Amino acid sequence: MIVFVHGIGRRKTQEQRDYEELKTVMERFSAYRNHLKIMGSRNSYSKTDHDATFMRMKEDHMLNGQLKPAYNIQLASSGAFIVGVMGSQKPNDLHTLKPFLKQMLPAYGKSLKNIVADAGYESEENYTYLETNNLAAYIKPSNYETKKKRITKQNIGRRENMLYLEDQDAYVCKAGKYLARGKDRKTKTASGYVDTVWTYTCRECGGCPHASECIRTRNSVSPTHKSIQFSPSFEQHRMQSEANIMSDVGINHRINRSIQAEGAFSKLKDGLGYTRFRHRSMKKVVSDIVLVALGINLNKLHSKILHNQTEIIAYKKTA
Repeated sequence: MIVFVHGIGRRKTQEQRDYEELKTVMERFSAYRNHLKIMGSRNSYSKTDHDATFMRMKEDHMLNGQLKPAYNIQLASSGAFIVGVMGSQKPNDLHTLKPFLKQMLPAYGKSLKNIVADAGYESEENYTYLETNNLAAYIKPSNYETKKKRITKQNIGRRENMLYLEDQDAYVCKAGKYLARGKDRKTKTASGYVDTVWTYTCRECGGCPHASECIRTRNSVSPTHKSIQFSPSFEQHRMQSEANIMSDVGINHRINRSIQAEGAFSKLKDGLGYTRFRHRSMKKVVSDIVLVALGINLNKLHSKILHNQTEIIAYKKTA
């Protein structure tokens, strides 16, 4: 039996010290387990609002990259009206497209045909989901701007700047050496989507005069092999999406997206001064945004009726 003593001048036994230390560890373990349960698949949460996740905000007045508890609000627009609202705990837009469309498809069904989005939504998983649901992808590739730069076109280490031999299924680098195809690799996203990545490798780079320019690595002072990896399915989807946005129809879609989608956020934040949520928890935040969106839509509809402009306005590229 352990005799517990407390107070000044009373010496604790070793058993009591061990017991108190073990009790402290168990309390901490219980607290950590509770934190992980609240956090779920996220990497952070706010103690004042458990549904909120710490995100790096664009409106950083201190200019020091502050992290603040926030929600990632998604708006869908069509014909200058807000037709969909969704809240996400993910700071990246990459993981919001599928759940947003799953939310909207039952309501709009076949009315959804073209999905226009910026580069933040581009991924093989999103492309495949759009293709499966017969939705045309008008997503700006993330490399759309960089690949047009001269430094990118002159980078000899990029796959696009190498010669491809279809009969041998190999790439030829500037030094004339072959990058042979190796074993394919499977990658799995956080949502469980599995993609196949092709790998091409050359192991004769030792002493090559172009090695420092071709191989960009920090792990080795004198690299001995060059490896390139890419997903052929993703590249095919990316090429199709780029062709879509470069067409006349795609250009008009992008113009309308910039005016309508970005205009909705501008009206919400700058026009109405709605820069902070008035409530806590995901359910209340989304409900609040839905009410504000309804107000914006009603105000726009009233203005259109008042000026006899009930037709759907679609902006087009000027000559």
